[in-house]
Amino acid sequence: MSSDQAAPVTIFSADSHVGPRLREDLRAYCPAPYLDDYDAMTEQVGPIVNGQALLGHPNAGPGHYGAAVRLRDMDSDGVAAEVIYHGSQNGEPLPWGGSSLFGIGTFDAFDSSMLSFAELGCSIYNRWLADFCSADQKRLLGLAHLPAWDIGKSAEVVRWAGSAGLKGVNFPVCGRRGVKSYNDPAWDPFWAACVENGIALHTHGNGAPIFEEATGPGAAEITITDIGGWSSRRAVHHLIYGQVFDRFPELTLVITEIEELWYQSSQWALDSQYRRFGHVPLKKGMPSAYFPTNVYMGASFMSPDQAVAASRDGYAGNVFWGRDYPHMEGAHQARPDLGEPVHLLALRNVMSRVPQRDAVAMAGLNAVRALGLDAEHLTGVAARIAPTAERLTTPVESFPDILPLCMAFAGQSGPRPAEKEEMQTFTRTRQ
Repeated sequence: MSSDQAAPVTIFSADSHVGPRLREDLRAYCPAPYLDDYDAMTEQVGPIVNGQALLGHPNAGPGHYGAAVRLRDMDSDGVAAEVIYHGSQNGEPLPWGGSSLFGIGTFDAFDSSMLSFAELGCSIYNRWLADFCSADQKRLLGLAHLPAWDIGKSAEVVRWAGSAGLKGVNFPVCGRRGVKSYNDPAWDPFWAACVENGIALHTHGNGAPIFEEATGPGAAEITITDIGGWSSRRAVHHLIYGQVFDRFPELTLVITEIEELWYQSSQWALDSQYRRFGHVPLKKGMPSAYFPTNVYMGASFMSPDQAVAASRDGYAGNVFWGRDYPHMEGAHQARPDLGEPVHLLALRNVMSRVPQRDAVAMAGLNAVRALGLDAEHLTGVAARIAPTAERLTTPVESFPDILPLCMAFAGQSGPRPAEKEEMQTFTRTRQ
């Protein structure tokens, strides 16, 4: 066995969530003059709080809000580090914020009378998150929330986040009411603060639909399709065409948990449009040229086909694996009877289809490089908890009876039928 095959793999997840409890966890971070307002807010929120699970699943338990349990679950799943969004499906909303259908949660301030409370909610959550991540800031990568309606204050949050040891911000979907479009030069102080403080932009699918949620027959499927499509990645073409990446070439944007195979199709679409109608001078010539250096795919519990497409089509260096802890549809599942964590079975089922070089990169090394993480520290963590490269790329012989929503066990998802044989041939060739 080669030394590379025997080396532990640094596994990174681009997608996890927390759900701090309004009363037990966040109230202590509310300034004393606002405690009466805070208590009134929690009463208005009503019975959804206090750990009442939005979708009724038991995954993680105290891992929704406890760093020690979170780290224990990361160890058992072999995960060295992970990005942390709000919205863990335990039903806890943000203070004076929101908790959307799928639990992502964000801050909106459409009512000017609520601006001060929405800003206070950001501060309360961010300070709690920094303390939560202090259990191991090199493994727990919390995303600060922004008062995005105020660019100057958002830049202040970025500077504070950098000083508090956070590595990113929860970057709202472009098109929110009351928020300037990201191609507006007024955002330049914010971009500069991100670059200066090593803060990456992370957008999760369903961050903010710019349309009303569907109702009636098929409403859930319609909504999932809408929010997992172009609306969640609008920032890509705003930052490219707005020449933001030209002015701030070190800026990093990660789009997580949206439709599969969007990464290359978006480049084709933008290049085609630019050839026909483009007039804005781009330093790199074509929109697609910014993807390798600035735009990354957070591929939550990616399907085997998604990994194969990235490897086959040459963009495996810009893909981050995600386990979506502790969501019911994610790869963290409690199945001690299997003898191996479901998360690692899912990883093996996906990464055994591609060359080991690409498997190791997508499993974690891409994120370490692109996000400027502490490679030495995470390598040490991996040596303690992670599988070897050989194990990572060993096919799963039999599939466990697990929650079918975990796409990492999907046989074919995404490609057209005519492409299936080509992908299967790629997999057989690499083996």
